[in-house]
Amino acid sequence: MTDFSTNNKVVQDNALVNSFGNLDKITIKLFEICVSAINPLKPPLDNTIFLNKRDLFFMFQNTENINYTRFGFYLKRLQKQVITIKKDNGVVLSVVPVPTIQYGTRDDDQQVRIVFNSEIMPFLVDLRKNFTQYPIYDLYGIKNKYSLILFQLAYAHHNRNKPFSEEFTHFTVSVSELREITGTTNVLPLWSSLEQRVIKDSIDEINHAWASIKLHYEKIKTGRKITHIKFTVIPTDYPYHSDKVLQLYKEFVSR
Repeated sequence: MTDFSTNNKVVQDNALVNSFGNLDKITIKLFEICVSAINPLKPPLDNTIFLNKRDLFFMFQNTENINYTRFGFYLKRLQKQVITIKKDNGVVLSVVPVPTIQYGTRDDDQQVRIVFNSEIMPFLVDLRKNFTQYPIYDLYGIKNKYSLILFQLAYAHHNRNKPFSEEFTHFTVSVSELREITGTTNVLPLWSSLEQRVIKDSIDEINHAWASIKLHYEKIKTGRKITHIKFTVIPTDYPYHSDKVLQLYKEFVSR
């Protein structure tokens, strides 16, 4: 039994998307895989979803060497993570999104039970505005933390400006906002390091992954200082990428 499918979509409030800066790359990806198993129009009973270990291994096989020995370690790390969400009304919510995980230790015990914190559910279900939606297969080839965050940020703006559109969109963020969202306010102090690690490397990874968007960027100066980044979001060939990842998934689980 599994609630996972490569056709699942990650649907979440934009306030949640902007709160991943303090998380590590594996935790972000694990959490998004779990979120993709939730149908926002039909919330799971008791906030509980079920995955198969092979689902998780598949989503990481192209980017990480996760095996059964490391599996429990990563799940426990997910349980320890605290997300700080800034709501529209100015209230700050600090929450552990996944407090309960149950899994077997034998190789043949595949099922994983994930229970979401009730406080996080409003950010995942019955969303009417300001939310991000993207196919989970997009994350198959994306590995790095900054790539994951920048990808979600781009999709959030694309959904907001032209939801479900195949036309390209533009959005602009300040350098200070980009630092806050990516958790680099107090790291990578030099602009050259920020541009290389957070922007260039991330865009290169996203553009070479089987993702449903590609990104380009340009720098905007105020006086002599770079203060903003303008991104261009370009939708790609959805059916081809979806079918390719589904084929790889079928081959993986049949081994």
